[in-house]
Amino acid sequence: MLLTAAGAGTTAIMREAGVYKTAVWRWQERFMAEGVDGLRGVAI
Repeated sequence: MLLTAAGAGTTAIMREAGVYKTAVWRWQERFMAEGVDGLRGVAI
């Protein structure tokens, strides 16, 4: 989420975290819906 907040695009976040686009979108959706609590237990 820090990369998103810093203005990084999905592709940059994918590269940094080593995950697929769908994982990035899922993290962003969870964060928007539930805040930090929505990310608890999420592994990268």
